[in-house]
Amino acid sequence: KGGTPLMRAHPLLALDLPLKLLIWESDDHDVFVSYNAPRYLADRYRLSRREADALGVVEAITQSVVSA
Repeated sequence: KGGTPLMRAHPLLALDLPLKLLIWESDDHDVFVSYNAPRYLADRYRLSRREADALGVVEAITQSVVSA
């Protein structure tokens, strides 16, 4: 829903959408959550502040996962 207008405006953004989270465990049993930050994607694809804010949902989801 939110990604389609962004991909229409910035077709190469489709390389990074849909947004993904990688949850992984190190050999030392530490758990990490990795993802491309909205600010990184905004810089990479020259998104406006409003467009970048639309990608911010990944950080809200990350906080939910980390807090669980």
